[in-house]
Amino acid sequence: MVRLFLLALAVAFALPFSSCTSRRSKEKGSDLIPVSKLVPLLTDVYLTDGLIALPSIEEKHWLRDSVEIYIEVIESHGYKKADLDQTLKYYFINKPKKLQKIYDAVIANLSAIESKVNNMEEIQSVSENFWPGQPSYSLPETALTDKVSFDVYIMYTGLYTFTASYRVFPDDQSLNPRITLWFWKSDTSALGVSSFWNEIPLAKDGVTNILTVSANVPDSSFTRIRGFLLNHDDKPGQWEKHVQIGTISLTKPVR
Repeated sequence: MVRLFLLALAVAFALPFSSCTSRRSKEKGSDLIPVSKLVPLLTDVYLTDGLIALPSIEEKHWLRDSVEIYIEVIESHGYKKADLDQTLKYYFINKPKKLQKIYDAVIANLSAIESKVNNMEEIQSVSENFWPGQPSYSLPETALTDKVSFDVYIMYTGLYTFTASYRVFPDDQSLNPRITLWFWKSDTSALGVSSFWNEIPLAKDGVTNILTVSANVPDSSFTRIRGFLLNHDDKPGQWEKHVQIGTISLTKPVR
Protein backbone atom coordinates (compact mmCIF):
# COMPACT_ATOMS: atom_id res chain seq x y z
CA MET A 1 0.00 0.00 0.00
CA VAL A 2 2.79 2.43 0.86
CA ARG A 3 4.57 1.72 -2.44
CA LEU A 4 1.35 2.31 -4.39
CA PHE A 5 0.77 5.58 -2.52
CA LEU A 6 4.25 6.90 -3.23
CA LEU A 7 4.12 5.84 -6.87
CA ALA A 8 0.79 7.61 -7.17
CA LEU A 9 2.42 10.78 -5.92
CA ALA A 10 5.21 10.30 -8.44
CA VAL A 11 2.58 10.09 -11.16
CA ALA A 12 1.06 13.32 -9.83
CA PHE A 13 4.44 14.99 -10.28
CA ALA A 14 5.06 13.55 -13.73
CA LEU A 15 1.71 13.73 -15.55
CA PRO A 16 1.38 17.52 -15.85
CA PHE A 17 4.68 17.56 -17.70
CA SER A 18 4.28 14.53 -19.94
CA SER A 19 3.33 14.80 -23.59
CA CYS A 20 -0.10 13.89 -24.88
CA THR A 21 1.63 11.84 -27.54
CA SER A 22 3.62 8.63 -27.09
CA ARG A 23 7.00 10.13 -27.96
CA ARG A 24 9.66 9.53 -25.33
CA SER A 25 11.27 12.17 -23.12
CA LYS A 26 14.52 13.56 -24.48
CA GLU A 27 16.16 14.64 -21.19
CA LYS A 28 19.78 13.62 -20.90
CA GLY A 29 21.01 11.68 -17.90
CA SER A 30 23.28 14.59 -17.00
CA ASP A 31 20.22 16.83 -16.62
CA LEU A 32 18.63 14.58 -14.01
CA ILE A 33 19.05 14.48 -10.24
CA PRO A 34 21.40 11.54 -9.50
CA VAL A 35 19.71 8.59 -7.82
CA SER A 36 22.09 8.92 -4.84
CA LYS A 37 20.69 12.44 -4.29
CA LEU A 38 17.13 11.70 -5.42
CA VAL A 39 16.40 9.02 -2.81
CA PRO A 40 17.21 11.18 0.27
CA LEU A 41 15.44 14.16 -1.34
CA LEU A 42 12.24 12.17 -1.87
CA THR A 43 12.55 10.71 1.62
CA ASP A 44 12.50 14.22 3.07
CA VAL A 45 9.63 15.26 0.82
CA TYR A 46 7.44 12.45 2.16
CA LEU A 47 8.58 13.02 5.73
CA THR A 48 7.51 16.64 5.29
CA ASP A 49 4.19 15.51 3.83
CA GLY A 50 3.54 13.50 6.98
CA LEU A 51 4.74 16.21 9.36
CA ILE A 52 2.63 19.06 7.96
CA ALA A 53 -0.44 16.85 8.42
CA LEU A 54 0.14 16.81 12.20
CA PRO A 55 -2.31 19.18 13.95
CA SER A 56 0.42 20.96 15.97
CA ILE A 57 2.47 21.72 12.84
CA GLU A 58 -0.52 22.37 10.58
CA GLU A 59 -1.77 24.99 13.05
CA LYS A 60 1.64 26.70 13.01
CA HIS A 61 1.89 26.84 9.21
CA TRP A 62 -1.77 27.08 8.20
CA LEU A 63 -1.24 30.45 6.48
CA ARG A 64 1.52 29.10 4.25
CA ASP A 65 1.01 27.40 0.91
CA SER A 66 2.07 23.76 1.32
CA VAL A 67 3.81 23.94 -2.08
CA GLU A 68 6.15 26.57 -0.63
CA ILE A 69 7.11 24.17 2.16
CA TYR A 70 7.89 21.38 -0.34
CA ILE A 71 9.95 23.81 -2.42
CA GLU A 72 12.02 24.70 0.66
CA VAL A 73 12.70 21.00 1.27
CA ILE A 74 13.79 20.46 -2.34
CA GLU A 75 16.01 23.55 -2.32
CA SER A 76 17.63 22.44 0.95
CA HIS A 77 19.08 19.56 -1.10
CA GLY A 78 20.50 21.99 -3.65
CA TYR A 79 17.86 21.55 -6.38
CA LYS A 80 14.82 23.36 -7.76
CA LYS A 81 11.29 21.99 -8.03
CA ALA A 82 11.73 22.00 -11.81
CA ASP A 83 14.72 19.65 -11.42
CA LEU A 84 12.61 17.18 -9.45
CA ASP A 85 9.68 17.50 -11.86
CA GLN A 86 11.96 16.82 -14.83
CA THR A 87 13.65 13.86 -13.15
CA LEU A 88 10.40 12.17 -12.14
CA LYS A 89 8.95 12.85 -15.58
CA TYR A 90 11.94 11.17 -17.23
CA TYR A 91 11.78 8.03 -15.09
CA PHE A 92 7.99 7.83 -15.27
CA ILE A 93 8.00 7.94 -19.09
CA ASN A 94 11.24 6.15 -19.90
CA LYS A 95 12.18 3.93 -16.97
CA PRO A 96 9.16 3.09 -14.81
CA LYS A 97 10.85 -0.02 -13.37
CA LYS A 98 13.80 2.11 -12.29
CA LEU A 99 11.36 4.56 -10.73
CA GLN A 100 9.83 1.72 -8.74
CA LYS A 101 13.28 0.75 -7.45
CA ILE A 102 13.91 4.35 -6.45
CA TYR A 103 10.70 4.38 -4.46
CA ASP A 104 11.57 1.03 -2.92
CA ALA A 105 14.71 2.74 -1.56
CA VAL A 106 12.62 5.68 -0.31
CA ILE A 107 10.27 3.26 1.46
CA ALA A 108 13.25 1.52 3.04
CA ASN A 109 14.48 4.88 4.37
CA LEU A 110 11.05 5.79 5.73
CA SER A 111 10.70 2.35 7.34
CA ALA A 112 14.11 2.72 9.01
CA ILE A 113 13.12 6.13 10.40
CA GLU A 114 9.78 4.72 11.59
CA SER A 115 11.62 1.88 13.34
CA LYS A 116 13.93 4.35 15.13
CA VAL A 117 10.97 6.45 16.25
CA ASN A 118 9.14 3.34 17.51
CA ASN A 119 12.25 2.30 19.43
CA MET A 120 12.41 5.77 20.98
CA GLU A 121 8.77 5.48 22.03
CA GLU A 122 9.44 2.06 23.58
CA ILE A 123 12.38 3.44 25.54
CA GLN A 124 10.32 6.39 26.72
CA SER A 125 7.47 4.08 27.75
CA VAL A 126 9.73 2.40 30.35
CA SER A 127 11.60 5.58 31.27
CA GLU A 128 10.65 8.91 32.71
CA ASN A 129 11.00 11.73 30.20
CA PHE A 130 11.75 14.87 32.19
CA TRP A 131 12.81 17.11 29.32
CA PRO A 132 12.07 20.65 30.63
CA GLY A 133 11.87 22.56 27.35
CA GLN A 134 9.67 22.69 24.28
CA PRO A 135 8.95 19.41 22.42
CA SER A 136 10.43 20.87 19.23
CA TYR A 137 12.44 23.82 17.93
CA SER A 138 12.76 25.40 14.50
CA LEU A 139 15.42 27.98 13.72
CA PRO A 140 15.41 30.68 12.40
CA GLU A 141 11.65 30.79 13.07
CA THR A 142 12.06 30.85 16.87
CA ALA A 143 15.49 32.55 16.93
CA LEU A 144 18.45 33.29 14.67
CA THR A 145 21.51 32.02 16.53
CA ASP A 146 20.13 30.56 19.77
CA LYS A 147 22.14 27.71 21.31
CA VAL A 148 18.90 26.44 22.96
CA SER A 149 20.21 26.05 26.50
CA PHE A 150 18.54 24.10 29.30
CA ASP A 151 19.09 23.35 32.99
CA VAL A 152 17.31 20.55 34.84
CA TYR A 153 17.57 19.22 38.40
CA ILE A 154 18.38 15.52 38.93
CA MET A 155 17.95 13.43 42.06
CA TYR A 156 19.47 10.05 41.24
CA THR A 157 22.70 8.55 40.02
CA GLY A 158 22.72 6.25 37.03
CA LEU A 159 22.59 6.43 33.25
CA TYR A 160 20.82 9.41 31.68
CA THR A 161 19.98 9.51 27.97
CA PHE A 162 19.21 12.37 25.63
CA THR A 163 17.48 11.61 22.31
CA ALA A 164 16.08 13.88 19.59
CA SER A 165 15.56 14.13 15.85
CA TYR A 166 17.78 16.69 14.14
CA ARG A 167 17.65 18.15 10.66
CA VAL A 168 20.41 20.66 9.89
CA PHE A 169 19.99 22.22 6.46
CA PRO A 170 22.96 22.76 4.12
CA ASP A 171 22.47 26.54 4.28
CA ASP A 172 22.86 26.60 8.06
CA GLN A 173 25.50 29.26 8.79
CA SER A 174 26.64 28.15 12.26
CA LEU A 175 30.26 27.19 12.88
CA ASN A 176 30.88 23.66 14.16
CA PRO A 177 27.27 22.92 15.22
CA ARG A 178 27.00 20.25 17.91
CA ILE A 179 25.09 18.93 20.92
CA THR A 180 26.82 19.72 24.23
CA LEU A 181 25.57 18.34 27.57
CA TRP A 182 27.13 18.08 31.02
CA PHE A 183 26.45 17.17 34.64
CA TRP A 184 27.00 20.05 37.10
CA LYS A 185 27.48 20.57 40.82
CA SER A 186 28.25 23.62 42.92
CA ASP A 187 31.46 24.19 44.85
CA THR A 188 33.33 27.13 46.32
CA SER A 189 34.03 28.58 42.86
CA ALA A 190 31.63 30.73 40.86
CA LEU A 191 31.49 28.26 37.96
CA GLY A 192 31.00 25.06 39.89
CA VAL A 193 32.16 21.67 38.60
CA SER A 194 31.12 20.24 35.21
CA SER A 195 31.39 16.69 33.89
CA PHE A 196 30.83 16.73 30.13
CA TRP A 197 29.10 14.07 28.05
CA ASN A 198 30.49 13.12 24.64
CA GLU A 199 29.63 15.90 22.20
CA ILE A 200 27.71 15.00 19.03
CA PRO A 201 28.63 16.93 15.86
CA LEU A 202 25.69 17.90 13.64
CA ALA A 203 26.01 17.27 9.90
CA LYS A 204 24.60 19.92 7.56
CA ASP A 205 23.14 17.32 5.20
CA GLY A 206 19.46 18.29 5.27
CA VAL A 207 18.57 14.76 6.41
CA THR A 208 16.50 13.97 9.49
CA ASN A 209 18.72 12.01 11.90
CA ILE A 210 17.78 10.43 15.22
CA LEU A 211 20.64 11.23 17.62
CA THR A 212 21.24 9.72 21.07
CA VAL A 213 23.87 10.32 23.71
CA SER A 214 24.10 8.82 27.22
CA ALA A 215 26.26 9.35 30.29
CA ASN A 216 26.49 8.12 33.88
CA VAL A 217 26.38 10.60 36.74
CA PRO A 218 29.90 10.64 38.28
CA ASP A 219 28.51 10.64 41.81
CA SER A 220 25.54 11.80 43.90
CA SER A 221 27.05 15.27 44.47
CA PHE A 222 26.12 16.26 40.89
CA THR A 223 22.64 17.78 40.99
CA ARG A 224 21.93 19.16 37.50
CA ILE A 225 22.11 18.37 33.80
CA ARG A 226 22.85 21.41 31.67
CA GLY A 227 23.50 21.82 27.99
CA PHE A 228 23.07 23.37 24.57
CA LEU A 229 20.96 21.59 21.97
CA LEU A 230 22.56 23.74 19.25
CA ASN A 231 25.99 24.69 20.47
CA HIS A 232 28.34 26.50 18.04
CA ASP A 233 31.72 28.21 17.90
CA ASP A 234 31.87 32.00 18.08
CA LYS A 235 31.39 33.68 14.72
CA PRO A 236 31.48 37.41 13.94
CA GLY A 237 28.94 39.30 11.87
CA GLN A 238 25.29 38.60 11.20
CA TRP A 239 24.25 35.04 10.39
CA GLU A 240 21.53 32.54 11.20
CA LYS A 241 20.91 28.89 11.84
CA HIS A 242 18.59 26.64 9.84
CA VAL A 243 17.73 23.64 11.99
CA GLN A 244 14.71 21.61 13.04
CA ILE A 245 14.72 19.60 16.29
CA GLY A 246 11.90 17.32 17.40
CA THR A 247 10.88 14.29 19.49
CA ILE A 248 13.12 15.47 22.33
CA SER A 249 13.51 13.31 25.42
CA LEU A 250 15.77 13.26 28.45
CA THR A 251 15.31 10.03 30.34
CA LYS A 252 16.52 7.91 33.19
CA PRO A 253 15.25 4.34 33.72
CA VAL A 254 12.41 4.23 36.23
CA ARG A 255 13.53 2.81 39.58
